[in-house]
Amino acid sequence: MQPEILDVLYRLIGEHGWNWGMARNLINRQFGTNYTIKEL
Repeated sequence: MQPEILDVLYRLIGEHGWNWGMARNLINRQFGTNYTIKEL
């Protein structure tokens, strides 16, 4: 996993209070990945 993805996850979930499903959708779209919630 790229360090940029971890930064985005921390910001979305930790700071903004997004749920894992929404964060996963955004990350998969933004970075062109296909992660599941368990993989994140």
